[in-house]
Amino acid sequence: MKPNANSISDSSEIFKSLYQRQLSESIRSNTNSSNDEIGSKRCQVCKKGFMLRRKITCQICLSVYCSDHCTRKRKLNENEDFVFICDICDEEETKKEIAQEIDQEIEKLSLEVKELKENNERLFKEHYNNTASLNNIDMEIKKQEWNNKKQEEELLSQLESEQNRGVKIRNQVDSLRRALDESSKSEKFMSEACLEAENETEGLKLEIHNVEEQKDEIMSQIDKINSSLRQSLSLDQIRKILCEKCLLLVNKNLESNEKPIEDVVETVKEYHRQSFVSQDTDKPTKECVVC
Repeated sequence: MKPNANSISDSSEIFKSLYQRQLSESIRSNTNSSNDEIGSKRCQVCKKGFMLRRKITCQICLSVYCSDHCTRKRKLNENEDFVFICDICDEEETKKEIAQEIDQEIEKLSLEVKELKENNERLFKEHYNNTASLNNIDMEIKKQEWNNKKQEEELLSQLESEQNRGVKIRNQVDSLRRALDESSKSEKFMSEACLEAENETEGLKLEIHNVEEQKDEIMSQIDKINSSLRQSLSLDQIRKILCEKCLLLVNKNLESNEKPIEDVVETVKEYHRQSFVSQDTDKPTKECVVC
């Protein structure tokens, strides 16, 4: 149990008043006895004479004492010198000093008790505030734990959905790889087919080139024959060696344009060139020098 400052101060006041009362009574009794025995030749304590002892007067109670019972010296005032006092007065003065020291200690204790009380109140307030802050922190921790648990559940659900999505993506990748393998195989097959087609195209080009060369040779031979015929044959002779189709063309050109025989032959020749290019399948009815 902590001491109360008011109770300590009350007890110190009571002790001080009792001590002052006892001190005043003892001084009064000593003073009365000394007044009765002033001029006495005996010590007030041991009642012995001063024949062989030194007689000393106490400067407080003014009584006469021997040197054995008046051995103390004190300053009654700060500006005065030390004077002799009897042992009884010295004891009383010592008690006064002790009482003053006790009063000072009591005052110090009272101040300390007051400070302790203030510190106790301050510590109680701090404890209350710390307890409140701890409760708030505990509530915040519980709230944060609940939020963390909720976030953890959400993250687990997201992770599960992402895993399912990853499985779907892997399946799609596998199917795309299979399709890519098939497309690569088909591409290889198509490239081989393209190479074969290119080879066939090159062969056809060579054949067409050979056919064109043969056609040019034939046409050059026809030109030579026609030129020789124009030089050696007349119009009636030319008509005899032409087929019906060539003969119709010659007669038509001669009647419409009145061209010379050389131009008519050139017209028939050009007609046969076009017929050869267009792959005309009509065959002459008889052998013709132009056809």
